Amino acid sequence: MLTLSPEEYVEAFFGEGCDTDAAGGDCQITGTRRTLALQTALDNYRYENELYWKKSILFWAFTALAFTGLFVADAAMRNPYFYQLVVCSIGAVISFAWVAITKGSRYTQQKWCRLVHTLEDEAVGPLFKTYTTVTSAKARANSLYHPSKGVVCDPASSSYELRPFCTSKVNDYLSLYLACTWGFLAVRYFVKTAPELASYFLPVFADPAQELGFISLSFVAFSAYFLVMMFFRCRTSADEVNCADQSHFRVIKFIPGQNH
Repeated sequence: MLTLSPEEYVEAFFGEGCDTDAAGGDCQITGTRRTLALQTALDNYRYENELYWKKSILFWAFTALAFTGLFVADAAMRNPYFYQLVVCSIGAVISFAWVAITKGSRYTQQKWCRLVHTLEDEAVGPLFKTYTTVTSAKARANSLYHPSKGVVCDPASSSYELRPFCTSKVNDYLSLYLACTWGFLAVRYFVKTAPELASYFLPVFADPAQELGFISLSFVAFSAYFLVMMFFRCRTSADEVNCADQSHFRVIKFIPGQNH
């Protein structure tokens, strides 16, 4: 396994003096190999981005189906609390699987984005590195950092650079919110299914009036927390758009006859 910095990666596989053994083949005309690699990386990046949203749509469908089952159990079952607990538990598992899968998809997207970011300069220019900005001026906006609006372009002035919302970040937080909501509902119906056991651990559940107030306040606070987090944490930045970080590339070359 080779561990290379982006500069070393380009030099080893796409530079003037590329290593035949490291590259896995004969060196081609300068720029040809890089252009082909860039096109492949772009195609895979678009493909992974498309898959990311297709997976999200699929899990949205699963979530809608689970919510439908929740209301059907309430209307049609003789002992609805037990079946609602089962539905909520299934919904929580599906939603947390959604969170895990979107995290994995984002990782793969970032991999191809970093490759595009590394290979594009000599082939097509800094297209992914080009980050358009919109500045705005507003009174009393001369603090050093605006977490919800942007970063200050000139600390001596009131102008700042707007930071738009990142759609994939919003989707990630929303999937996590739904997963936590299902867990919250599962706890709620567990209380209804086993009230004695629940009141033993939390005495507030022994009084129906206090129970309703406690659950309502908890859910409002929980939802408000996610709203604040999405408002402040789901903004994008130039580094995130360009995948510009200090990551290294690890290249694994298959050698016949050796185990991996």
